[in-house]
Amino acid sequence: MCVTPEGDNSLVLSKNCSKSRFEFTPGGDFIYTPTSLCVQPLGGRRDSQPGTKVVLHKICGREENRFQLYTGPLLNVPRQIVFGPKVSPANRPKKVALSILIVKCGSVIDSAAVLVQSVINAKSKYNIDLIALVSKEVQTCRPALKTIGFKVLEKELPLQPEEIRNPQIAREIINDGCCGMWELLKLHVWTLTEYDRVIQLDTDILFHRNFDELFEYDSTLVWTHGGLGGSERMNGGFLVVRPNPSHYDAMVEIIKSGDFRGGQGWRGKCCWVYGGRTIQGILPYYYLYEQVDAHQEVDRCKYNNMVEIDRCMTWNYNNVTSNHFTVCQKPFHCTGAAHNRLCREFQNKWWELSRDVEISLGLSPRQECPSGRYHEINWEHVPAGKVLHNPSLSTHY
Repeated sequence: MCVTPEGDNSLVLSKNCSKSRFEFTPGGDFIYTPTSLCVQPLGGRRDSQPGTKVVLHKICGREENRFQLYTGPLLNVPRQIVFGPKVSPANRPKKVALSILIVKCGSVIDSAAVLVQSVINAKSKYNIDLIALVSKEVQTCRPALKTIGFKVLEKELPLQPEEIRNPQIAREIINDGCCGMWELLKLHVWTLTEYDRVIQLDTDILFHRNFDELFEYDSTLVWTHGGLGGSERMNGGFLVVRPNPSHYDAMVEIIKSGDFRGGQGWRGKCCWVYGGRTIQGILPYYYLYEQVDAHQEVDRCKYNNMVEIDRCMTWNYNNVTSNHFTVCQKPFHCTGAAHNRLCREFQNKWWELSRDVEISLGLSPRQECPSGRYHEINWEHVPAGKVLHNPSLSTHY
């Protein structure tokens, strides 16, 4: 039996294989050669479910059209990505930083410390400054952030709801996504021009090996796809930015326009997703539709692995550079042992690094979730003068 076209765009199985003439392109299109139409899921959905039909479509080159052909076991399967140039050795970044966003205190501070310990263990050749973007409401955990090694930057929102010219979007943006408008504080990373690169991360990310190459792409934004089966075009928790104030200004102006359309997203193009009115939508719209030559995708299974799609589940731990605790539950939520092998390895590594943090700060390591409850690091008991990460004392490797 062969796949052959039937009618204008349908595909069926047939015993007549004379019309079964397809080819793969380097970009991942699966083309029916007699008509140059491309195979795509019915409806063009990025998050197609099992049982979804495929059809022929005249538009090629889109994300939902990409296919890959494998003849061996599905293990550490890479994504087909066109990589742009990296900077020359002479033009490598001189000053880099890691930034996090803190909108409330709590166990996320412990997770931020574990993230930093994972960065220390990754042995970067760069001296990485630590920045915590906070609002004025975040106060009680500032001493702990400084003990970890973060420079605390208090920032105002890039815009206020009343500046948005669409009253409906002005109301909806307040509670959109995980953090409402507060997630827009991440846009301030584009204004940190004292740095050549800034990697903006959620605190529930963990590095498992060196990630220096992320700083060396010749792009304003390096990114990965997010969750939701791929319908989240960019994940706002993993961004590598070459600061550019003009891009900051442009994105803020787009948000002020309020041109976010139901079922479509910004300017009717992108991205109708959870948090789409803020970071999860404005970044993919701006870089995929307006600054199309200023960004670089990296593989979401190698970097920012959420163990959410089948392809990423097949990766070996030793091939993953960083993971993001989303589908894999956050260790400090104490939900019990994960069923997925890769999730268990990520969670075990988190606890191992957590113990390293406490030992480095002169504390006794805690038990893992005694009686199913998480006990936060007692930051007040850290001896005076102890700091987890001091970039000025770091060693170049």
